[in-house]
Formats: sequence, C-alpha cells, structure tokens
Amino acid sequence: MHSSAEIRTIDGKQVVKIEITRGSRRPYHLASKGMKPSSVFVRHETSASAASDEAIRQMIIESDGTQYESMRCINQSLTFHETTQLFEAEGLAFEATQQRTLGIINSDNYYTNLGQLLADQCEHSIKAARYSLFLTVSCFLFSRH
Repeated sequence: MHSSAEIRTIDGKQVVKIEITRGSRRPYHLASKGMKPSSVFVRHETSASAASDEAIRQMIIESDGTQYESMRCINQSLTFHETTQLFEAEGLAFEATQQRTLGIINSDNYYTNLGQLLADQCEHSIKAARYSLFLTVSCFLFSRH
C-alpha cells in the first residue's frame, strides 16, 4: 500500500491526516479466510462492508486483467491429490516449482484459475482428445479445353 501522513492545523488544532491510496493487488483480504465476502471489505467513506462475490471478481479483473487462466482464483484452499497422482504415474514432479512454471501458482503465490481447473475442487468437466494427424497433400492438374 502507498500511504502518506502529515500534520495539519484545522480550526487552531493540530491533526494528523493519513492518506492511503489504492494498491495494485486487490482485493486485500485476510489470508486465513481467503478471498470471500467474510474477509474482503469495501470502504464507503468512514464505514466498511463485506464485498460481494461479484465485487471480488471485479477487483481481481482490475488487478490481473482478463486472461482467465492466469487470474487469481477466488478459492485459495485448493488441493491436487488426483493431479499429483497423474503426474507421478508419468514420472513427473508436481511440486510448487512445477506449479509456478505451469501457471497454477502466480508470482504472488496465489492459485490461478488454471490451478482451479486442475484441482480436486474443480466443478467443471474437462475433456481432452489427442489426435494423430497424417497430412496428405494431393496435387491436381486441371487442364482447360
């Protein structure tokens, strides 16, 4: 966060004015609770209220952009038991280093939406197919009569 403080005289009294500007990695939240309304608050003048799921999503978009896979996932309590087993079956490591390389964890150590797609908590069906492609090039000669 970026902040500044100064002493001002207002009505003959010295007061401390503290100004805090908006940071770039919103939403700010309690790490122990994750990015959900019970731990993300929106300030309105002198009061604060819980942020809605939509407000949280908008703050993530403003901070991370709109590339779905690299955006921070709202659920930061992900597990990867099944994915780890699949990697191990292929003789591949699936530790934090590999998860960062693959984009499952971002540079701020948050899980991304790509991570959610590979997590045990994924609610989506993912289907993939692998095809062998044989390219046949045929040349045809056409003649005009």
